[in-house]
Amino acid sequence: MNPVYGYQAVNVEAQKHDLSSLLRWTRRMLHVRAEHAAFGLGDYVTLDTNNPSVLAFLRHHSGAGAESDDTVLCVFNLSRHPQPAELDLHDDYAEHELFELTGGVRFVPIGRSDYSVTLSGYGFFWFSVLPPVVRP
Repeated sequence: MNPVYGYQAVNVEAQKHDLSSLLRWTRRMLHVRAEHAAFGLGDYVTLDTNNPSVLAFLRHHSGAGAESDDTVLCVFNLSRHPQPAELDLHDDYAEHELFELTGGVRFVPIGRSDYSVTLSGYGFFWFSVLPPVVRP
């Protein structure tokens, strides 16, 4: 029996208590996906990037009311090395804010030029695209 990778060390009970376990990560991803109808029901639009190692697309789902509109931006690094990318979002989403769904971090609003992101090796971002906030 393997004391490091055997069932005595790697089991559901142990992973429930480990904040960085695969079980907890998978549950977190499923929870985020369930909260956003755009992942399963939304329109799919690929985005051009200046980096062939980066895949980016938008998912948009319109619900019954304006409050239920859901737009999600997904950006994936398909390389094992960190990669920068520029996304052309300014035509349709200028001044919109990006809220990263897995970490709960608000990113810089989309400006009037290409949006720059840097992803770690095999890293990804799932952003909720929020409408501009009206400030007095």
